[in-house]
Amino acid sequence: MFGVDNFKRDPNEIEDIMKIINDEVGKWVAPGGLAHRLEVCLSHCGERDMLKPDLLDVLDYAMDITRNYRRYASKRLFRKILRFDNSVGSK
Repeated sequence: MFGVDNFKRDPNEIEDIMKIINDEVGKWVAPGGLAHRLEVCLSHCGERDMLKPDLLDVLDYAMDITRNYRRYASKRLFRKILRFDNSVGSK
């Protein structure tokens, strides 16, 4: 979702993006959220030390709550999830 190169952006933009990631991951793992409906195991890949504690808490919770699912969120599946979520939200 957010590569290391993105940390070169304006700090306010980084903060906004991190908030969006935090909010969206929280929605995906809430009861009835997309991660549960699609049975997707979420995982974090990358540098944890560059992330704020509140985002790490959400990511750790997401990984823990979805650890027993066997589908992994590839970039392709991630794009499908975003399209699905947007189409559901627009109805």
